Amino acid sequence: MKRGGISLAEVLICLALISVMLALVALLCRDLGRDQGSRSRIDSQAQLDVGLLRLAQEWKAVLRVVTPAAGASSPQLVVLRPDPAAESQPPGPGDRLPLPVPTPVPASFDSQDPARQISLRYDVEAGSGLVRHLLPGGEKTLRLAGVETMNCRWLTDGRLQADFELVLEERRLQRSLTVLVPLQ
Repeated sequence: MKRGGISLAEVLICLALISVMLALVALLCRDLGRDQGSRSRIDSQAQLDVGLLRLAQEWKAVLRVVTPAAGASSPQLVVLRPDPAAESQPPGPGDRLPLPVPTPVPASFDSQDPARQISLRYDVEAGSGLVRHLLPGGEKTLRLAGVETMNCRWLTDGRLQADFELVLEERRLQRSLTVLVPLQ
C-alpha cells in the first residue's frame, strides 16, 4: 500500500537542513558586511594619507614661513610662496635673451620678487576642516576635510611640524606632518 504525505521525521530533517543553510548564509552576510566596512575604512585612511601627502608637497614649495615664528607654535600657518600664475605667464619683451647669450643665462622667473609671491594662510574652520586662504581676502579652498584642530610648531632641527586631530568615520585620529621649509 502506498503512503500519501510525509512523515514527521522527514519534516524535521528538512527543517534542520534549511536552518543550517540559513545560518551559513547569515554568517556569509555578516562577514561580507565586515569586509565592506574594513574596505571603506582603509579607503578613507588612504584618501587621508594622500591628502596629507599633497599638503606636504604644497608646503615644500614655500619660500618663507611667516607664522608661527621661530620657537613658537600656532593654530594657523601663514606662508609666502611663488605665485603659480606668475610662473606660467608668457615672457615679456624684457624677458628675452640678448644675443649673444650671456653666461650664465639669466633666469626669467625670480621667486624672490615680492610681486611674484602670494601669501597663504592655513587654518581650521569648524565643520569644514583645514582651509587655505589666499591673502588678503582672496579665495579659500578646503585642503583636508574632517580636521578639527591643527597646531604648527618648529622642531629643533629647523623642520616645521603640523599636528592634526581629525574625525574619520566616527573615529578620532591624530596625524602629524613634518616638512623642511625655510623660516625666514
